[in-house]
Amino acid sequence: MSDARRAALAGALAAAVGMVLAWGFSVDDALISGRVAQHLAQGQGYRFNLNGPSVDCVTPLGWAYLLAPFARGGAEHAVLCAALGGGLLWLLGAAQLGRLCAELCSGARRAGLFVYLGLCLPLAAWASAGMETGLVLALGVGALTPAWPGALCAGIAAALRPELVPWAAVLSFGQALALGRRHRTLRTAIEERQAHGVFEHADVATHSAMRDRQFLGRSTEAAQTCGRFKGAQGVQREAKRRVHGWTPRSG
Repeated sequence: MSDARRAALAGALAAAVGMVLAWGFSVDDALISGRVAQHLAQGQGYRFNLNGPSVDCVTPLGWAYLLAPFARGGAEHAVLCAALGGGLLWLLGAAQLGRLCAELCSGARRAGLFVYLGLCLPLAAWASAGMETGLVLALGVGALTPAWPGALCAGIAAALRPELVPWAAVLSFGQALALGRRHRTLRTAIEERQAHGVFEHADVATHSAMRDRQFLGRSTEAAQTCGRFKGAQGVQREAKRRVHGWTPRSG
């Protein structure tokens, strides 16, 4: 098993410890959302009381509609499904935190994250309270993903919890800025590598041209030496012919 997978497993197990210790915690807001979801599932509209007016009693926009498919068995059933789903999402988020931590740190810093995930009972309690907290936590971890997937997660989290709008804007802008710098650094490295390859090719061509020039110089010198030698032989033959009447044999 790779180090990243071990860290992800450790993060999920640490978060599970906190959830086991805090399981059963809930708040009245969870039941309010469950009741509105029950009325939506029954076709009674967005209202808290069956015969009452439509009221805005659920802070997260759209949360009651997400619960409506699970509210046919009643408000408490919807809250139970939300608690289980939120807890599962938080476990996935904690696993992703562990994987990210494996890439950035080790030793005591990594162990500190796992201890915190296991001992932070408020975090585990709210994640499994039947509210939207588990979903928002998972989206918050997903927002750490570079480029548009991270920005999308941050935007959805801010839509559920409007107070997260400044956080989502700062995080998305910062990641876009960092990604732009990373792309510029990568482009510079590629250009430097290409330039280095051009220089190497020019250097090889220069050395090849020098070798060819040296070879041609030696060939020319050899040809000149051979020419001088043949010229000397011709002079000797002409002298013998004139002095002794010697005639060179053909062939």
